[in-house]
Amino acid sequence: AHETFHVYQRSFPDVPSKWLREGAAATFESLYSQQFLDEDYFFHFSSDIDQAYLADPTILEKDETEDPNYSSSVFMVLVLANELQKQGISETEAYRLILKDFWERAPGENWKPTFQELFNTNVENFYEVVAGYQADLNEASLANCLGDGGESCIKDVKKQILEERYYSLTPSTNLKLSEIFGSGN
Repeated sequence: AHETFHVYQRSFPDVPSKWLREGAAATFESLYSQQFLDEDYFFHFSSDIDQAYLADPTILEKDETEDPNYSSSVFMVLVLANELQKQGISETEAYRLILKDFWERAPGENWKPTFQELFNTNVENFYEVVAGYQADLNEASLANCLGDGGESCIKDVKKQILEERYYSLTPSTNLKLSEIFGSGN
């Protein structure tokens, strides 16, 4: 499913942002696995999210960036879908915008204006929202480890909080690919 989605993406001009390409493909793969294989593939992404990429999401635009299992890229797609839903857009429509409409607008090298038009925010503002997750993690981990003070405690708490946030962002199990790709813009 992941590679099939890349074939779909390649029918449009290339978008030079790794997190959009790989995050969308891995999200499609997870939705496919959820719908047709009754498997929670989103689970595989929760433990490899790199907190440095949350602090500076521009790192994930580069093809050479290591992103094990595309976990950080998926996280960014989930955050984008969540932000769209905060604007009053349904879950199905949010994923349609990300997985279908964005690509069908053939954004190519100059993808940022398409991002802003379609998602009603510019890339820089979206990256600030993502970076806000890192700031929240720092505050929460320090508060939870106040008495302990150990780096191990802080690292463990950050990972736990990030995994909980990740799971709070995953789409509902009744979201169907046929609804996402069946109609729309």
